[in-house]
Amino acid sequence: MRIADNLVCHCNYYRGQADADEARGVDKRATRVKIAKKFSRLALACVAGDEPMRHPCFQHPDSILEKLREFHHEHETPIDRLLADLETAVGQLPYHTRSREAEIVAHVLDEQARRRAGVTTIGELLPAVLARLGIQITTENEKGDRS
Repeated sequence: MRIADNLVCHCNYYRGQADADEARGVDKRATRVKIAKKFSRLALACVAGDEPMRHPCFQHPDSILEKLREFHHEHETPIDRLLADLETAVGQLPYHTRSREAEIVAHVLDEQARRRAGVTTIGELLPAVLARLGIQITTENEKGDRS
């Protein structure tokens, strides 16, 4: 119920629902229960589902792996860290989302291959090449941990 109270105070969507219920004369406690129920269902769908949340407001499905690659590219992280994070993310993907992720990443790689007319940075090129070769990179820290 505290979550419902906070949602009504800080979220425009739930505040609008509470205001509409208040205008209709619905008891404030019943409104809070209704909001808590909606939120708990949404939270369960996000946490317990075995694939990313699907919602009508999403125009195109996003790729978790592509977002991770873009994040590392923008923050100029070392390639070994990028590859380690991508490998970890692939291992944590639910079984049902792996084929969808593979399709999206393949599409992105094909688009990038078509657009390459000029110079391409090694940070953009190397993950795709290594992934196609099936090469796994180990970092110095991982080598030290194994010995």
